[in-house]
Amino acid sequence: MPARLDNKLSARGGVILLLLAFVGGVTSLGLEIAASRLLAPFFGTSTYIWGALIGLILLYLTVGYYLGGAAADRWPRPDYLYALTAVASILVLLIPLISHPILLFSAQVLNPSPGSGYNVPGFIGALVAVILLFAPSVVLLGMVSPWVIRLRVGTVAESGRAAGAVYAISTAGSILGAFLPAFWWIPSYGTRATILGLGLVLLAVSLVGLFRGSRRRPGAALAVGLLALLGSGLSPGQVKPAAEGRLIYESDSEYGYIQVVQNGQRRELILNEGQAVHSIYDPGSLLTQGYWDLFITAPLFGYRRWQGERPKRVLIIGLAGGTVARQLTAAYGGSVQIDGVEIDPRIVEVGQKYFAMTEPNLHPIVADGRYFLDHAPQQYDLILVDAYRQPYIPFQLTTKEFFESVRTHLTRTGVVAVNAGRAPGDYRLVDALTGTMGAVYPEVYQQDTPKFLNTVIYAPALPTQPNEVQANLDRASSTDLQLVAQVVTESRDVPVVHDEPHLPIYTDDLAPVERLVDNLIYRFVVSGS
Repeated sequence: MPARLDNKLSARGGVILLLLAFVGGVTSLGLEIAASRLLAPFFGTSTYIWGALIGLILLYLTVGYYLGGAAADRWPRPDYLYALTAVASILVLLIPLISHPILLFSAQVLNPSPGSGYNVPGFIGALVAVILLFAPSVVLLGMVSPWVIRLRVGTVAESGRAAGAVYAISTAGSILGAFLPAFWWIPSYGTRATILGLGLVLLAVSLVGLFRGSRRRPGAALAVGLLALLGSGLSPGQVKPAAEGRLIYESDSEYGYIQVVQNGQRRELILNEGQAVHSIYDPGSLLTQGYWDLFITAPLFGYRRWQGERPKRVLIIGLAGGTVARQLTAAYGGSVQIDGVEIDPRIVEVGQKYFAMTEPNLHPIVADGRYFLDHAPQQYDLILVDAYRQPYIPFQLTTKEFFESVRTHLTRTGVVAVNAGRAPGDYRLVDALTGTMGAVYPEVYQQDTPKFLNTVIYAPALPTQPNEVQANLDRASSTDLQLVAQVVTESRDVPVVHDEPHLPIYTDDLAPVERLVDNLIYRFVVSGS
């Protein structure tokens, strides 16, 4: 006969153990999702960050599985397991508090004083420290499943069924732990509240097990619960201070971390780690001296001889806070109809509340830019692409197939203009987009911005010559379109046609934009620029 194991659990005790396995799965995956959002305001969401985070979480779980199996064989008692998960819950509840000073230090590293350069060792140290904050709790969570299996097995003959049931329940919890934080808890309540919620749920199940299994010392379980609840009630305050100016709004959304910063009269929209400004609003000035201004001149690239024609319909992919929409309305009048596509509904709300994004001719549309374009029935005189999910342009907006779709939606004199980021002397992303657009359009022009590390790339539907475009820009200075004339006058760089051969061409099948941007950032940081 098969030898029976020592532990015999009542049906109720077994249910609590299965519930613990389920909640452990929810917590471990929920922590991984929350960790990515905790890091995003300071380190961004690059492939390097995601790779390091996922790899280390899996490493922590692997260590936990091994230690859990060994500990379960040595101490096959449920109360020991509940005590362990109670400790894990306290560690989870402490993460928002402990991580806050380290994240603030990382903010100082990422936003050094002018001329001081980046502190690369400090950057790496801060990143490693934050990631390691999750190690103790995730290792303990990894110990849960093998320990529950050991306690659930009645006979050796039942071990396979017991292991299968526990891992199925734990994995079901992990699935829920991926979906709930990503689609509900973080957008609705924030990253820190999500972590605290995960810790409290794990603590509640642990305390139920401890109260039920500990007849001699139920007061100890109560003390643990009160201590954890006290810690969860402490607030670390704001997520991240503004690098410059005064923080007037911050929020998590389904797509990232959002800040609105006030600098004098000027408001700036900052996303994730804050190394780029996505929109500017200054009630005293329409022009920003940034790439937004250069979009105003885009219609002039579509004519052999421009004579003051104004666009009738414009599409902006990447509306953000509506800086470009406001400028286009001022430049060409309220008769120009603007469809502004923005994937993040929270950013649309922020734009309307803090950036005066209330033009009656602007139609905000919450959608993926490429999906909207592929299904749009109308044509546009101007299509502007400014869709950064910092630090990347979504790859599907950089390919030959995308720009072919754009061309089918342009009028005869239509123009597409794309904002591309760069580093000092490093135009690889600009060149990749230029080469890809050059495979679709007869001419491609580049124009650097005077104060930001951006280049605007223009491609007209009809072939135009550089001398014709330059004549159009000269002619704009004498028209009644004062804002257009002012942009032309203030721009330090004239657009240049780019006909260099052998530039890369991105396709839907192969568009390594993330790898290129990661390499660009890496070179920029290690150079100390």
